Amino acid sequence: MAFALIRTLLLFLAVHLCSYSFAQNLTKLSNKAVEAYKEGRFEDALEQCDKALKKLTSNNGEQSELLISCLKTKAMAQSALGLHEDALENLRAATKWSKKVYQLPHYSHIEQYNEFAKLFITLAKYDSADYYLQLAMSGFQSIKDQNEQHYQQWIHHLNNLLFQTNGLQATVLSDKGKTEEAINTLKITLPWYMHSYPETYSSMSNYQLTINNVATYYNEIGELDSARKYALHYYDLIANSRNPLDKIHAIQNLGSIERNAGNLNNASRYWADALSLIETSNMDNNYIHMVILNNLGELYIEIEDYEQAIESFNKSLNIQRSRQAINPPLYQTTISNLAVAQHWSGKYAQADSTFNILIDNLLDEIRHNFTYLSDEEKLSFYKQQLDFIDNYKSFAFEAGNFLTIQESEEPYVNPDITGRLYDLQISTKAIILNASKRMRQAILNAKDAELVASYEFWEQSKNKLARLLNKENNDPIEIENLKFKIEQYERWLTNHSRSFRSGFVVDNVSWQKIQQKLKPNEAAVEMINFFDGLIYGALILTSETKDRPVMSLVMSTQSKHLDKQYFQQYRNAITYQMQDTISYKTYWQPIIDSIQQYMPQNQMPKRIYFSNDGIYNQINLNTLYNTEENQFVLDETDIIILTNTKELLEADSPKSASKKAVLFGEPKFSKAEKPTYYDELPATGVEVKKIEQLLRNADWQPDTFLEEHASEGNLKSIENPYLIHIATHGYFKPTEGHSSFIEAMMSSGLVMSGVEDDQLHEDGLLTSYEMLNLNLDSTELVVLSACETAKGTESHGEGVYGLQRALRVSGAKHLVMSLWQVDDEATQKLMTHFYTYWTNGTPMRESLRLAQQELRKKYPSPYYWGAFILTGI
Repeated sequence: MAFALIRTLLLFLAVHLCSYSFAQNLTKLSNKAVEAYKEGRFEDALEQCDKALKKLTSNNGEQSELLISCLKTKAMAQSALGLHEDALENLRAATKWSKKVYQLPHYSHIEQYNEFAKLFITLAKYDSADYYLQLAMSGFQSIKDQNEQHYQQWIHHLNNLLFQTNGLQATVLSDKGKTEEAINTLKITLPWYMHSYPETYSSMSNYQLTINNVATYYNEIGELDSARKYALHYYDLIANSRNPLDKIHAIQNLGSIERNAGNLNNASRYWADALSLIETSNMDNNYIHMVILNNLGELYIEIEDYEQAIESFNKSLNIQRSRQAINPPLYQTTISNLAVAQHWSGKYAQADSTFNILIDNLLDEIRHNFTYLSDEEKLSFYKQQLDFIDNYKSFAFEAGNFLTIQESEEPYVNPDITGRLYDLQISTKAIILNASKRMRQAILNAKDAELVASYEFWEQSKNKLARLLNKENNDPIEIENLKFKIEQYERWLTNHSRSFRSGFVVDNVSWQKIQQKLKPNEAAVEMINFFDGLIYGALILTSETKDRPVMSLVMSTQSKHLDKQYFQQYRNAITYQMQDTISYKTYWQPIIDSIQQYMPQNQMPKRIYFSNDGIYNQINLNTLYNTEENQFVLDETDIIILTNTKELLEADSPKSASKKAVLFGEPKFSKAEKPTYYDELPATGVEVKKIEQLLRNADWQPDTFLEEHASEGNLKSIENPYLIHIATHGYFKPTEGHSSFIEAMMSSGLVMSGVEDDQLHEDGLLTSYEMLNLNLDSTELVVLSACETAKGTESHGEGVYGLQRALRVSGAKHLVMSLWQVDDEATQKLMTHFYTYWTNGTPMRESLRLAQQELRKKYPSPYYWGAFILTGI
């Protein structure tokens, strides 16, 4: 009996010891995998993971905590090697096991969410990254609320994980172009590390990584002293590290800072040291290796050693392409750099092919990321792409042989490059306007009460922000919190609404589709600003240009710049009412001559759809005087101003049969006993009353708001009238260095009644930012009978941010606006003529033309009749 008992105990001990030995062995393999990953030996990490997983599988996966760890480490190693699809599969498996083992909210769940976020950041899928980071952040609160014991026991681990999550959020911000916000996000965490881990923070990998990232981001925005300070601090922190990757990252960053500071020899030495370390550490396929090769290539471009640059870029690209999936930001940067190096080395055919790859890749990424970014993020993200687009435009200018620049006796010429340029222009020009407009339409057509309510709450928050920004003594913290809330709500709408998301989808449209819409007597023109306004290119389509668009050049001279001296001459002629014999030949003659060459019998086109760029946004082409024919462009042809000629494809949409009109005029800016900064406008009251009578005589139903009733609140409350006429002051406050969508849209607006009455809820300044939220989806025409209402903040590649942008996003189809200060009496007569023609059945555009020609009989100078332009189709 005793013997049997002893035998049973020995068997139990043997099984237990075997199990313990098995677990120890697995733990050892798992730790080896983690160590190999940290040291950048990713293939070794995979090998150790596979050994451990094989043993776990044979043991029915009983060591489930180790199984989760091995799957996660394997996914991390696969991602580092570019095997992203395989990594996703293993992360999904790890998450499944994690939720099975830990049914309450747990540290392990957040670990997996962070790894998902890292992976999607690498793939530049920032919507997915944001989604998992939101899960991670809510997971911390869930652990505290639902798993108190785990929270208390793992508090330090959770703190460290929170720091990691915060760092990933900063990475997403930086990749979206919001680098300063990323820096602030990271710097806030540094005191947390020191407070939570006073003895050990400097040796913690997350703290070290944060310091390195702050250095990187400062370098990106050109604050090199701060960048160098943090980079050197990071170098000191990892001085005794046994992980070669730490030192490689440190000297790579220092090299990048030296290069941006112009110390190219120092940069070259740093990167040579980094490459030597990579070679001795067997890290040839590591991400940092690709980065340094790209950086070296950029350095070679700066010293004009293009062959070395091309070699370096190709080495980097070969490694990138050998991986299962590419890192989009690095790939785009490297491919753009290669194209530039090929261009400057005279290898035009190779550069053309490389640029085509870049542009395809770039447009794909814009289409993906514009489906969810906020307006603010769209602007930042788009600005990041502008360098790539500008590089291509410069190349296309040469490769199209528009001017003889190439020094070769047999220059490379790609005549079809004008088609590529046209497609790029219509795909990216005013992209933020078009995306925002479609999103609004999708929401309001969704017929989902909860969705519409959420959308309205979002709009109310934006209106509140506008009021806060206009207050003199506003609270910066309250403003930043509200901005954050607006962006968070916008993301929530994106994640929960297919309609909201689909509104941001970017169409893929080609020049051929636009060309096919043109009638034999019509033309379409896309203007392109080359070399900061030194040259403008007019890409022309007619019914005859079936092979490709035609390029016509408008050029500065040695003594006069199109954006400066020539434009000043145009404005002086307008302001001082002098005959202008120069501007037609300068800004219009080259374009119209080219158009006529591609019209039947070289005739003058009846209609030209014209999409402005640069200085052309500030010129009314109708006011240019043809001295040879003794007439204005107004008399020669009908110019239809569009934000993007792609709008031609929307021209067949049905129009409302409504005759509802809303008129605003003679606003009361302050109480009678109080002096006002804004001049009162009694003439606008007369103007509006005349228009009201004309409309009533034509069986319209006008609602008229005068004096104190011409208020911001009343204007915001209107819903979809066919016509809106607003006669008041417009304003534009130019400021330098706009990087914010909100600031750009806050810089212009309309002055309404009560602007200087502190007792009113509204401030009386209706900004363009607030106008984004007006409900004008069935509004055919908005007339802004005020001074300089067409002005706004010019954004390279995007057009003008101002009243025009806001009203178009709100749904208005056509806008009448002014480009300069207008004379009250002349404006009143112009508007009376316009509405007389229009209410008697003359088409809108023809009515304005006839009104301007009628006014010209009394006031011959374009100063009086040429301030107003009509946009839209």
